Amino acid sequence: MFVLIIGYLWILQGMAFKKIIIMAAVMIVLNFLYELFLPLLNTKDIVDAYFGMAGSLLATILLLPIAIFGTKLKSGKSD
Repeated sequence: MFVLIIGYLWILQGMAFKKIIIMAAVMIVLNFLYELFLPLLNTKDIVDAYFGMAGSLLATILLLPIAIFGTKLKSGKSD
């Protein structure tokens, strides 16, 4: 959800999609580090890390068409 919300706001602000990809990659790495090495109020669970990775990748894929088609202005007049 973090990648989706922040990524959408970044698209609306006109940021490059490359930065959204970098953010998603950082979130995936941080999620794996937390799930495997920092069991603070958490149990070590690799399955959670995989689901977090899948969610970040899915959010990035969902943002791609919005970045390509969703923020362009229409050209010409509509009748």
